[in-house]
Amino acid sequence: MALAFLCLNLLPKPSLAAHPAEINLREITALIEREKFPEAEAKLRDALKAEPDSATVHRLLGIVYQREGKFPQAEEALERASKLFGGHDPQTLFLLCQTKFALKKTQEAVALAAQSSVVAANDPRAHYAIGRLLLENGLPEQAAREFEQAHTLAPQNPAVTTELLVAYLEAKQSSPAENLVSSFLRGASYEDLIQAGSRLGERGQFAAAARIFERALELRPGSYDARFNLAFARSRQGRAAEALDLLDHISPQAAEGQADYHYLRGKLELALHQDEVAGEEWLKALKQQPDNESLCSDTGLLFFRFENFWKALKLYENCARRLPNSVAIGTGLGLTYFRLGKYEEATTTFKKVLTLRPDADAPREALAFLDYVSGDLAEAKQILENRLGGQDADYYTYYLHALVLLRLEPHGGHTAARRSLDETLRRSPQFAPAYFQRAKLWDETGQTARALADLQTATQLDNTYAEPFYLMAQIDYRLGKRNEAEQARREYSRRESEREEKRQKRLVESRLLQALQ
Repeated sequence: MALAFLCLNLLPKPSLAAHPAEINLREITALIEREKFPEAEAKLRDALKAEPDSATVHRLLGIVYQREGKFPQAEEALERASKLFGGHDPQTLFLLCQTKFALKKTQEAVALAAQSSVVAANDPRAHYAIGRLLLENGLPEQAAREFEQAHTLAPQNPAVTTELLVAYLEAKQSSPAENLVSSFLRGASYEDLIQAGSRLGERGQFAAAARIFERALELRPGSYDARFNLAFARSRQGRAAEALDLLDHISPQAAEGQADYHYLRGKLELALHQDEVAGEEWLKALKQQPDNESLCSDTGLLFFRFENFWKALKLYENCARRLPNSVAIGTGLGLTYFRLGKYEEATTTFKKVLTLRPDADAPREALAFLDYVSGDLAEAKQILENRLGGQDADYYTYYLHALVLLRLEPHGGHTAARRSLDETLRRSPQFAPAYFQRAKLWDETGQTARALADLQTATQLDNTYAEPFYLMAQIDYRLGKRNEAEQARREYSRRESEREEKRQKRLVESRLLQALQ
């Protein structure tokens, strides 16, 4: 809600009406500003007992509910406030519009934005705020109309001009966008250009951002900020060589102490396949910002990806000492222990990560897998079942759960295991190993047609997968399909046979790597 309240500050603030509760309302406003929402809510409820028809109290209560994330209650309070204000208070209408967007009531929110626009009349700040709200909720065409009104009323305001340009670009209105950017480039100051380019970059409009930073660099050829920002925009356009050339023209003195400079250089060197140079640049950046979580994680991951595991381990261990509560660094450290076969250290690390973030699926899966291969199946089952049923639970959690159940009860009915495999495939229909495991269960119960269908799907999804062909050959031999069986056996022999457990280890590593990206 940060943007919403930033925009709110641009709206005119109606003064509190003079009445007996005025002193209390000022105290409540101060509590809201200090983010003491439960106290403010309690005082507002008391105020409503004394003045149940106070529009100001209802509005303040709506603000408190918003900040607490209680949007249905905020909606009720703000609708009451708007009715008491006669539907003409711009601040209340804006707050209610925010709330409707938060509740995904887009049609009602858009209608309220239009109503707010009418009430805003000739106030450019209000039109700007409404435009920002519409833009942030994926409605650039409607936002552009609000920004156009703000721009007409405040044509020299660079923030309004920038947002109007963003809205035009996101609405794919190329002609007015080109006219506006050309006009802006002619008259904007260096400072306004830097601000505008940064905002455009934030919205992913890197081509326009690059044009603006180029103009800023023309105005101040020696500017570090203009050259660096232009290099960043070029890098995001996929023009790594040009971006690196721009950085090469920054003097060592200007780059001294600039961690972002070395980080971007590392990104560009990596894009140009200079992996070792990239690592050294990131180490320089990390030396300047040793507490930067993203930098720690990215640098460790870089060394891991290029199989410099011991260097990755040293880096992650150092970062973990400085940032002991970082989930990303803990995950990277656990992954590196896992890869190096330091399973006891990996187990301890993954357990700590789960205390920090119980919904972190990749560390949970790795921890369960370590228990699975060590034979502690009951513990693995418990770890996985603590997460099953979660709406956003990872498909691989269900897959491991099925493997654990199959090993726990090798001669059981396997109904629960098949349910977990079914759920795995519901969440990830392209996951070949689940089809293979389910085919084994079909085969055990004599459902050969289903088994062969799942095996066929597994081989189509992953043509390097040897094990399904082996089972396919066995089934075909039993069915007397000698030619088909021989063909499946040859397919199996042509592929590098890999133990299923080793395959699972690679999959666990892959899940951890994906979690870090």
